[in-house]
Amino acid sequence: MSRPFPLMLVVALLGSAACSSSDTPAPSAANESPVEAIERAAAKASPASSAAAANACLLGYQTRYDALLPLEKAAQVASRPAEAAEVEYSKVLKNPQYHSVRYTWKGTRTKTVEVLGREIEVPQHDTVELTGLTSSTLESFKGTYRAATDADEAALNAEIDTSKEKALATEGGKAVAKNVGGMLMQVTRAYRDVDGIGDAASFNSVESTLYVLDRGVKFAVTVNLDDDAAANRDKAIGLATQIVETCR
Repeated sequence: MSRPFPLMLVVALLGSAACSSSDTPAPSAANESPVEAIERAAAKASPASSAAAANACLLGYQTRYDALLPLEKAAQVASRPAEAAEVEYSKVLKNPQYHSVRYTWKGTRTKTVEVLGREIEVPQHDTVELTGLTSSTLESFKGTYRAATDADEAALNAEIDTSKEKALATEGGKAVAKNVGGMLMQVTRAYRDVDGIGDAASFNSVESTLYVLDRGVKFAVTVNLDDDAAANRDKAIGLATQIVETCR
């Protein structure tokens, strides 16, 4: 079983952070931007699947996420007025599997975040989002969207210690990478399998996101409408079920 994320993605995130804190980008073999580096690293973790040919209908929505999840459907899931929603169709990365359509509504909820060592309260908007339409094998899906273990974290740290990547050449670089890896591990420990939808599904309570694989095509729906993770999970399952049925 593969690890929830590759070492290359940790390195790409380190490169992105370094570039964002300096006016001079860090050099790379292809002089790529931080966004391109992250896209390249993530692509290595998402192998294509010939099985997707059986579900060309769903994959056909890669360039029109808003047709698969229109505003009216999102508003119905959120029980909020469509006209009050803020709509964002993100196409930051070139590959459409990283595009997304997001609907948000302002509410009264807040969440606690840490900024410069201080905890502050920030608004928590109600959100319904669709992203991640791409081909995938069942083996890759189950290896990625599963709860990480202590063994996974130990293996990642060992890989960091022996890596030849320039970003990990110093002890300080290794320490930062392990910190980034540890934060990612906290997220990946929150995956739980969901039965009864598609060929496989997994809900991450930290992200409030449901990942679904159906006949060689995977996608992700985020439903964050409540402080109760179970309530968000149930609505995400209902929405994902509708999306799967679109191409049945």
